[in-house]
Amino acid sequence: MSTTCPIRRSRRVGNSFYDMTMTDIQNNDTEKFIPRNIKMKGQKNEKNVETNAYGEIDFGRGKTIIAKYVRAAHDTDEQDLYDLLNKHWKLNPPNLIISVTGGAKNFALRTRLKEVFRKSLIKAAENTGAWITSGGTHVGVMKHVGKAVKSYATIQQDKKRIQPPKVYDPDMAKLNQNENKQFTTLDYNHSHFILVDDGSTGESSYGTEIKLRAKLEKKIKKENPNVRIVCVVVQGGPGTLKTVNSTIKKDIPVVLVSGSRGCADVLASALKKGSDNLEEGYIEQIFEEFNYDRTDSCIELLKDCISKRELITVFELDPNDTSKDLDFAILDAVLRKKENDVNKNLDLAVAWNRSDYAKSHILYDGFIKKGIITEIFMGSVLLNDKHEFCKVLLDYGVNLKHVEIKKIVDLYKKDLESSGASGPQSRNYMSVMSDVGKRMAGLFGTSYASMYQEGNAESAEKYFDPYMEIFRWALLFNHREIAKYIWEYMHESMAAAVMATKILKALASTESNHEVKNQMLADADEYERHAVIILGKLFADNKSQAIDLLKTSLPRWGRLNCLHVAFEAKDKAFISHPAVQFYLDQIWSEGLMKENGRNRDACSTESGNSQSGGSSDNLCKQIVEFRITPAMTFWSNIAFYLLYLTLFSAVILSSYDVTPSTLEIVVVVWATIMMFDEIREVIGTGAGNFTGKDQHYFKNQWNYADILSFLLFYIGFITRWFGCSDCLYVALTLYCISFMIQCVRIIHIFAVNSTLGPKIIMVKKMIKDLLTFLFILTVFLLAYGVASQALLYPNETDVAQIIVGIIYKPYWQIYGELFLDEINYNPNLGSLTCNNTDNGLPRCPHESVVVPILSAVYLFFANILLLNLLIAMFSYTFDKVQSQGKEVWMFQRYSLIVDYCNRPPLPPPLVIFCFIYYACQYLKWYCKKKEQEDGANEEYGEQLREWEHWLAEKYIRETRKTADSTIDKKIEKLSDSQIKKPNEQIRCVTVIFDYRHLTACFWKNSKPPLIS
Repeated sequence: MSTTCPIRRSRRVGNSFYDMTMTDIQNNDTEKFIPRNIKMKGQKNEKNVETNAYGEIDFGRGKTIIAKYVRAAHDTDEQDLYDLLNKHWKLNPPNLIISVTGGAKNFALRTRLKEVFRKSLIKAAENTGAWITSGGTHVGVMKHVGKAVKSYATIQQDKKRIQPPKVYDPDMAKLNQNENKQFTTLDYNHSHFILVDDGSTGESSYGTEIKLRAKLEKKIKKENPNVRIVCVVVQGGPGTLKTVNSTIKKDIPVVLVSGSRGCADVLASALKKGSDNLEEGYIEQIFEEFNYDRTDSCIELLKDCISKRELITVFELDPNDTSKDLDFAILDAVLRKKENDVNKNLDLAVAWNRSDYAKSHILYDGFIKKGIITEIFMGSVLLNDKHEFCKVLLDYGVNLKHVEIKKIVDLYKKDLESSGASGPQSRNYMSVMSDVGKRMAGLFGTSYASMYQEGNAESAEKYFDPYMEIFRWALLFNHREIAKYIWEYMHESMAAAVMATKILKALASTESNHEVKNQMLADADEYERHAVIILGKLFADNKSQAIDLLKTSLPRWGRLNCLHVAFEAKDKAFISHPAVQFYLDQIWSEGLMKENGRNRDACSTESGNSQSGGSSDNLCKQIVEFRITPAMTFWSNIAFYLLYLTLFSAVILSSYDVTPSTLEIVVVVWATIMMFDEIREVIGTGAGNFTGKDQHYFKNQWNYADILSFLLFYIGFITRWFGCSDCLYVALTLYCISFMIQCVRIIHIFAVNSTLGPKIIMVKKMIKDLLTFLFILTVFLLAYGVASQALLYPNETDVAQIIVGIIYKPYWQIYGELFLDEINYNPNLGSLTCNNTDNGLPRCPHESVVVPILSAVYLFFANILLLNLLIAMFSYTFDKVQSQGKEVWMFQRYSLIVDYCNRPPLPPPLVIFCFIYYACQYLKWYCKKKEQEDGANEEYGEQLREWEHWLAEKYIRETRKTADSTIDKKIEKLSDSQIKKPNEQIRCVTVIFDYRHLTACFWKNSKPPLIS
């Protein structure tokens, strides 16, 4: 047998509380270490011998927890036990040891107190990485500890974790009814057992493990100076009083669970009186009230304990304040020692997620300046999503301005790793942030120009803003509460809120979880509301500067601007704000003519780039600038487009012949120039690669009509040259359809009118309703069409006639063409010209009584029910659009103005001259390739940021003041008692128990196999 393989020797232990299997696990290290270092009592209390009892315990009967155990003498060296725990049982050192002591016999706790004890104990252990130590038996306080661990495991969601046994075991009653009351069993919820053996049996064996337990805890503290120890007392007898006294002498804090009776209540009552006021009569009264054995030694121990009352914390259950449960009392006891380091206390409070304790006991004005709070904020708070602490530390003034970009990268790496999307952890920060930039480009489109690009480190450092980066990280990985708190302290608050709406809506569109999706959309609406209010305050304070903020390019947000992103995110409330509409009115009517040079780029809303220029110097320049206003561009395009449609209609009405006329050639050339203008629109849309431009172009639904009309037009023009007899007519047909589409295209001009604009939106939405209605109508139409065709013309072989009978006739019947001559066919009347012989006449229908009935039923559903349903759908759409018509029209109007703002000043076909000019300008730029920096603009931009931040901060203060005054907020302060969803198995570690007492129970009918 290989020495490297584990050796398992299993033994069934019968006649016990559990159908238990104890297995020896021997490997190379353990086999050498344990027998050499861990001793046990020999037979008849002889000297210590090498222990041969160690391995694992399988409690059986579905109890899936496998516990490790070792039998050790009561005088075993604590160093050896520590090495066993750390090196061989692979237990990482704890941050906190919660030593639970108290009643060793079964006792009842009040229901509410029992629930609070179990919940708070696990909450304290979970948040701090603690070890819970107890006596380890399935009685008394140890049983309650086991139940707490069991209830924790029950709510585990991770299927890889160990699942708990059943809540109720019927054999438990048999144990409690055991005639031999000196025996008990191990608690199957504990994970590690050290079975202490001092040679004693029976009642005298109780408590023999206390000294070794205390020495081991002291050793753990010595090896790990940062470990905190706290003793929790529940009920208890005289032995518990001794334990409390010895614990206090070691300067270890104690928490008394008041209301559990016994030692805990005796000490709690004595503390209220004080050591100087303890009289014999009062002590007698306390002992009698709590049914506690009175001895002289107990009285001395009691006085000795309360003389160090600063180390004792009393937990009293308060049904009116659920925020201060037992975990709060444990935290208070651990952190109350004066010599504790303040920063470490704060770190522990963060681990415990008790922001309320930090505010009331640790933090104070000016505290932030004293500690390394930024490290705690970026590490323990953000990495572990402690959003309440995020708010608290920000309120107390934590400064994130000097946070390095590597700290931000750590946040991304953690979330990427948890989502399974992380790459090599050794990647540099620019590589990680470059990937983040690509993800942002995926959300915003290819017009997003990330400042984190390979070889662009200088730009990244220049515009790096820790607040913005944390805000973006929180949005991308759904740390919604952290994002809200960070936003309140950011610069560019309005821009950040608008960007948040786009990010959240884009993420929601790909989210499969409906609850998360709805929450993202609700958060997006909230950010939009903030942006609208801040914009209102900015506009009321200074109109000119507010407009500058709207169109300013934002390097930290991909060089986009607020207007562009708000439109892409469909933030209708923001776009319809009076400030935006005021700006759009300026663009529409004034174009580039502005008094202030900074505002002269009126057409920069799409690209987000601002340019500066001087005032107009001469009349010629003023005329040119007036000529290229979007309003003039719009009306000139409409005028020339109407002229084009007039010429096109003349061609298809009277100038269409085998040989193309001069007028047709003019129309073809004109259409070709218009097509090139469409290509210019694709190329000039936003930024990025062609795929991104293509996607952006097709967001405008009118562009689909343009492409279809041009496609039909050129197919018709090519078809006319084929020379076949029917080709000319087919080409004319395609021309006519193209003309119809181009006529409908002119409807978009109504968008400039506040009355007609909403009507266009109604029509578009009603078309969607109509398509939905057609799906329902098709079911009835096909059902009736197939049945009527089969009954009137059985055994029809002409496919064309079958299709006409199934679709064509039932469809026209809806509009009143009933085809009664066929439905009620009577050969004697001769009202229908037909013949069943093959002489070129249509086939005569078959006489049927059923078809008229089917026709009546079909018309009842189609004409009465379905058409009225369609009318109701149209009415609902009309009312819905009418209620928000103004807002929707303003939103659509923005798109129209941006479209004509980015068009060449000359309409087709004169636009050909603009194409030549643009080509020359491009060649000129390509040869120079110079980037111009405008320091004055940067300085002005920084002034705008500060001004915006000042007003936004004022709004946030008002919002907080309003929120704090609401009843809901007051109630919320009283309800923070829910345990965070567990993500890790809690261990009941270092459970110490008397071995002889255990074996007497397990093997009462047979000799214990492990005793030599």
